[in-house]
Amino acid sequence: IAPRFTTLQTHYQRLIIDVGGYDNLHAVLDVYGQAQDRPDTGPRGRLGLDRAVRFEGVSFRYGDGAEGAALTAASFEIPAKQITALIGSSGSGKTTVADLLLGLLEPTEGRIEIDGRILDARQRRAWREGIAYVPQETYLTNDTVRANLRFAAPGATETDMWHALVLAQASQLVKGLPDGLDTAVGEAGLRMSGGERQRIALARALLRRPDLL
Repeated sequence: IAPRFTTLQTHYQRLIIDVGGYDNLHAVLDVYGQAQDRPDTGPRGRLGLDRAVRFEGVSFRYGDGAEGAALTAASFEIPAKQITALIGSSGSGKTTVADLLLGLLEPTEGRIEIDGRILDARQRRAWREGIAYVPQETYLTNDTVRANLRFAAPGATETDMWHALVLAQASQLVKGLPDGLDTAVGEAGLRMSGGERQRIALARALLRRPDLL
């Protein structure tokens, strides 16, 4: 009987250990479930941007309480076809504004308008179709320059890619590579310098011909 009890005890100990991980897994799934996009019932294709993006009394809080406030009653306009700079100290809400603009976050209060149309769950997917985003820390896959560019626009032609590279001032860089567009960039683009990776990432973004960059 003793060996059987020992086996039961071992299984019970494993169960107790796994229960905590199981609970943590479901807690994480709940968090991501709440952040998941709602079903897309809005217009297909691009929403477009002709005049301006406007923040109207936009506030956002991370969690509850005043200490979670990242943005409070912000109102400003981003004109189309112009360069707009958002300047501020660390913690002033610049990244939050970018995430709200991308539709990754929803305002706690206020609204965001695209050419006068309120950006809501119905419009969000179509709005993102016209956005290209280049983060400060760029990422390239362990593949060729061509594959990294086509990641943003799978149907892009070689002419399209060279046009985007010229706009990003990266055409001479790619022409100087051993195999041109078919040169492998290495894991996370480590065969290139930080500035070169940024130019390839910028060309990739421009290849989408975005309404908002």
